[in-house]
Amino acid sequence: MKAPRQRRTRLAWLVAGVILAAAAALALRAFLTPPPDVTVPPDPAKLEPQLRAYVADQIRAVLAAPRDPQRRVALALTYAANGLWTEARRAFQDVVRLLPHEPLAHMYYAVACQELGEKDGPPDAFAS
Repeated sequence: MKAPRQRRTRLAWLVAGVILAAAAALALRAFLTPPPDVTVPPDPAKLEPQLRAYVADQIRAVLAAPRDPQRRVALALTYAANGLWTEARRAFQDVVRLLPHEPLAHMYYAVACQELGEKDGPPDAFAS
């Protein structure tokens, strides 16, 4: 009766090893994939001084932690709230890349596309 128990134990260890290896591979892939570039307005000098300073602070925050999606969301929302829709679309697209299963990231990306007149929006904006 020990043989079936030993097989189950070996099988359990094998399954655990495969799961651990897969998790390690995903973590390594995420670590080795470079984060998206930071979206910067093409001519920051045209922004009002207070907005320019705030955007610069947000950009510095993203550069300090380029994989932190919350910092990228703050930058994207800053662009959107100030009508910088081209920059907002690119910044929200970066958030979608970092958080592909976050529905709000897709929604804000789609809103930015709509504001730019892209009637169809991104093809996978609301895909789950």
